[in-house]
Amino acid sequence: MQRAFVVAVTVLSMASASASASPAARVGSACHVPRLTGLGLNPFCKGSAAYGPGLTEPVTTPGPTELISGFYLDGGPDAAYSDPGCKRPAPPPGAGTVEVMNPTTGAVVATHTSAGGRFVKIPLPAGSYTIRGTFLNATGNGVHPHETESVVIPPGRTVRQDFFLNIP
Repeated sequence: MQRAFVVAVTVLSMASASASASPAARVGSACHVPRLTGLGLNPFCKGSAAYGPGLTEPVTTPGPTELISGFYLDGGPDAAYSDPGCKRPAPPPGAGTVEVMNPTTGAVVATHTSAGGRFVKIPLPAGSYTIRGTFLNATGNGVHPHETESVVIPPGRTVRQDFFLNIP
């Protein structure tokens, strides 16, 4: 990651110069002079145009026994941004379909489709599953790409397992 710095100037108040100006200068004009109250540096950062939420998955938390999944493109050309510490906000997930399958029989137990910006939330009994995520906002050779993961959902726990599609 290459870094440069962008100067951030904070102007908290405007001092009116009309109070000290001559009466002729004050007539019909309002002159404001900014007063510098703070100076900071934000790093100028460079990273992939498409990126995921930066989690180590699966993430298991207390809550309803369910699966939560999002769809993320990861990679692409570099994009410039400026933020303290070069941290980016978590991006919204893309559109996709999740199929939950019994790993022994291959039978589909549940299917759910999400729109862009929404997570797939599927209530499930505790157990082991194979999940397949199909990316609806991407195609390769005319086909929507998909990823397959194995996941264990303990009782009384919510498991987050996202799908990532690497783009060059």
